[in-house]
Amino acid sequence: MSDRPPIDWREIVARHAAAAGVPDLSDRAVEELAAHLDEIHRAALRAGAGDAEARERALFALRESPLAGLRRPPRRGSNRLPPLAVLSPGQALVAACRQLRAHRRFAASRTA
Repeated sequence: MSDRPPIDWREIVARHAAAAGVPDLSDRAVEELAAHLDEIHRAALRAGAGDAEARERALFALRESPLAGLRRPPRRGSNRLPPLAVLSPGQALVAACRQLRAHRRFAASRTA
């Protein structure tokens, strides 16, 4: 067994997330990704890979992971629009345009 210090996968995941534009990755997501990377690393070692190669396999998996889908959900009440009943017709039109821009594929599939 190697006398190298254990790899801090949590720190590696957090730094990668920040560099990938997802600095608000939840602690749970960081923990799960770190555990997954640790398992990839250990599996590579068990398969006979050297420490450097095992680490590279885990880092490759991290680089290939799409982190954008793991953003922390927005807090309740942030960027929420008032109920439609209290919107003026102009405000309702602005809200509808925002929804159309945010969900273009859905809107296109429902109007086509």
